[in-house]
Amino acid sequence: MMCFEKIVDLSTYRFMGVSIGRLDNLNYPSNSVVVATAEGYYCNTEVGGLPRSPHFSRTNQLVEYLPRNSLIEVSKSEVGESCSLEYLNKMLDQQQRLTSLREKVKTQKAEIQATRLKMAGSLKKKEQLSRLKVRVELLKQQLAEKREIFEKENRKLVKLQGSLNEREATLKNGKSDLLKSQSNFDEDHLMFLQRRDQLIKTQRQLYLRQRTLISELSQTFCIQQMNDAYTICDVTLPNGDPLETGKDSLPYSRKF
Repeated sequence: MMCFEKIVDLSTYRFMGVSIGRLDNLNYPSNSVVVATAEGYYCNTEVGGLPRSPHFSRTNQLVEYLPRNSLIEVSKSEVGESCSLEYLNKMLDQQQRLTSLREKVKTQKAEIQATRLKMAGSLKKKEQLSRLKVRVELLKQQLAEKREIFEKENRKLVKLQGSLNEREATLKNGKSDLLKSQSNFDEDHLMFLQRRDQLIKTQRQLYLRQRTLISELSQTFCIQQMNDAYTICDVTLPNGDPLETGKDSLPYSRKF
């Protein structure tokens, strides 16, 4: 198919309609010429299978449907000029501009969508950051409360440690006093044993002297022993009580 600009007489052309479909669906004879005007399309030959089509003149008046395969009589005053190559170039240029504009609109829509997604991601990040800040504040508050509890427990522990140290010091002092008392007791016990031995020894000596004296007096006087005492003519001798020297040790008890 070729497109070219040419001045034609539409009186010999058949009107096809304000629009045409696919050319391969119609039975065009060889060397057919289709003319495009502002009112519609015209063909120089009979085309089989064409429906009846209306024709719009320059005055936009509707022409009645014509019988099939009949010729159209068009006056020269109503014949429109065919599309020029310049007009077609302008149409092509406008179509290209429209296509470019559509691409720009599509690109801008994609950019706007990307910007919206980016803004949504930024808002989501801000929301997450806000939640993290709230969580951090809660953790700080919990940490402050736990720190306060820890300080209270620490003060109690320090107080208990002080009391324990005081009791330990008191226990050490008591132990020292106990050791000192034990040492003093051992010294007193040793002194007691020494004095007891000395007392036993003195008692034995006194007993021997008493027995010796009574033996000597018995040679001169009649000495009798009555009621655990020595008497001469029923007169009790002074210091005449018998001494008990059968026990070599005195009663003694020791407690620790």
